[in-house]
Amino acid sequence: MVNFRKTKIKNQKSEVIIVEKKAEASSSEVKSISPNDKDKVIDISDIHIEAYNQQLKSVFITTFEINPQAFRLHDKNNIKLVHYNFNKKYITNEWNGISLIYEKDANYKYEFIDFTSEDFYLNYGEYSYDELFKKSTIAEHLNIQKNNIVYNININSLITMQEKGQPIFKETLEKVFGSVFIEGMKDLIRDEGRHYQKHTNHPSGYYAKNAARYSYSLLDLSPIIKKVDDEDFEYQLDQAIAAYDNSLYMASCATLGVCLETVCKIMITRSGGKIKDSDATMLDRLADRLRQEGLISYKDKSRIDISYKVRNLSSHTSPGKVTQNDCHFLINTLQSLVEQYLD
Repeated sequence: MVNFRKTKIKNQKSEVIIVEKKAEASSSEVKSISPNDKDKVIDISDIHIEAYNQQLKSVFITTFEINPQAFRLHDKNNIKLVHYNFNKKYITNEWNGISLIYEKDANYKYEFIDFTSEDFYLNYGEYSYDELFKKSTIAEHLNIQKNNIVYNININSLITMQEKGQPIFKETLEKVFGSVFIEGMKDLIRDEGRHYQKHTNHPSGYYAKNAARYSYSLLDLSPIIKKVDDEDFEYQLDQAIAAYDNSLYMASCATLGVCLETVCKIMITRSGGKIKDSDATMLDRLADRLRQEGLISYKDKSRIDISYKVRNLSSHTSPGKVTQNDCHFLINTLQSLVEQYLD
């Protein structure tokens, strides 16, 4: 039996737990790649990302050009690397690996997480298979949605290679495992591409019946919700996010227009104004009042006026990229108004 000692090291934002051996392991035991092997983990991840982008240029290239957001590993600036180690008592296969996680502006940050403590396995029996348990545990620990864990890389075989005295470095990995990595990335790209194509190709009415299947959430709007601090607005924005998550951009545009109206009304009431039931609450009318009362600049009034037109025009456009960009414009307008005018 090998005893271990845990040492905590502060490493920028994350706490790294290093597991050290106090006695030599037997030849049959396989050690985990430690946090000290950060560079090797990054090399492994790099090869996958490079293979992903190489294949993206030849597989689903048209879909990528239409909607690059569907392919979340394309930009390394929006990827976080999580190197995990699970307890082999429970996870007998693929206990050690890397999660490629979509996180906006993560800048390819590395984090090592030790999941070997028994505390993580109190509900282990409730999961039907290990991969679901692993994904759920990682997501809960990082406080993220499971669908943001884009891809898991099993590095057990690489650990074995290290144990046999073979160096783990990029050139060796590409030579020994390159074709395997490429096939894994091909499968991921095909899956992402098919999901997006289903969104754009299905007939009208299909989404309403199957919306829960799809999720491309790339937006973090929680700071807006906290700043506005209004239950009606929170519900409306939640609905808009749900629609956007499921690529229902037309519905999202309409709901975002309602969100803008609510924010405009809140700006008026928080400045001491009152809104009667008989007052016009259309977005363009609200913009006129905000400007007349000196609550917003002329530039922001123009943005609200444009948002009013975008919201109306989106109801008559074809689904796809144009309507998605309309959502982004409305969200940017929301963010600008909230950040400037609401404390």
